[in-house]
Amino acid sequence: MFLYNQTVATSELKMVECVS
Repeated sequence: MFLYNQTVATSELKMVECVS
């Protein structure tokens, strides 16, 4: 479950970087 949450957090960070 931790790995899943970590993957989601990483995906969100990537999305934020793309938007910036």
